[in-house]
Amino acid sequence: MEGQSEIDRINHSERLGEYCLSDRGYLKCTFEGLTMTGLPLEKHPEILTFHCSTSSGDYAYGSAYARAL
Repeated sequence: MEGQSEIDRINHSERLGEYCLSDRGYLKCTFEGLTMTGLPLEKHPEILTFHCSTSSGDYAYGSAYARAL
């Protein structure tokens, strides 16, 4: 996250999609034009790390999300 403005933007947006576990046990979230594939960190399972890519394959990045307590 890059500050409160990004958090606010995400909190006020909506994307519909679906999720499943891949054959390798990865969490796979698919939205229109975006796929996120990830697993919890081994030493910190409260943090999910994702590889994110567009359906066209022209843009990819990584993200990490901590579970809210």
